[in-house]
Amino acid sequence: MDTFMEQIIVRRKTGKDIAIIAGIILGGCVLLAASLIAFMITGIILIPFVVIIGVCYGGFFLLGMRNLEYEYSFTNGDVTVDKIINRRSRKRMVSFYCKDLEDMGVYDEKAAQKLEGRAFDKRFSCGEIDMGQGCWYMDCHSKKHGHVLLTFSPNEDILGAIKAALPYLVRQQAFPRQVG
Repeated sequence: MDTFMEQIIVRRKTGKDIAIIAGIILGGCVLLAASLIAFMITGIILIPFVVIIGVCYGGFFLLGMRNLEYEYSFTNGDVTVDKIINRRSRKRMVSFYCKDLEDMGVYDEKAAQKLEGRAFDKRFSCGEIDMGQGCWYMDCHSKKHGHVLLTFSPNEDILGAIKAALPYLVRQQAFPRQVG
């Protein structure tokens, strides 16, 4: 029987995102002011008209790029993480088999210290917030990217499906039995 689950996570805006959005708006205002000054100097009405259209289109496009969602898909032991940008375009971040996992667990300070010394070919932060509370990490091998560290924010259904497909030792480390 095939197992298929998916989850979509909306990434929260961080201080960095707000600063980028403010910079885009400020840059657009500066370009509009410069085009009006150019119009007053040259008297050519086409300059501000073209700049206004360009700033509106560019601002709309760039502001939309800050609306990120991540889709986690689990299909028969295969985990795929896609980034969805402004609900318009989709980009495959990473894909791997659960059998290729070396380590998995809750991403806390202890895990961060443990992973800090390791060398990874790629690091992907695909959670609700960047490597924050409630995130899990996976240390795995991907055919495309090599040795990968993935941090993500799965729900209980995705975690349960991944748990069932993990190698025995990784499962014992990631999900220790609760005594009591």
